[in-house]
Amino acid sequence: MLKQPWILWNAKGICRLLGYICWYGCFHDGC
Repeated sequence: MLKQPWILWNAKGICRLLGYICWYGCFHDGC
C-alpha cells in the first residue's frame, strides 16, 4: 500500500516548514 519511502513524505513536510532552506537543500540534494 505504502510503497513510497517515508523519507520522501517527511522531506515534503520539512520543505513546507523550512521553505527556503529545504528548497535550497532539495535543489542541491535532488528532492
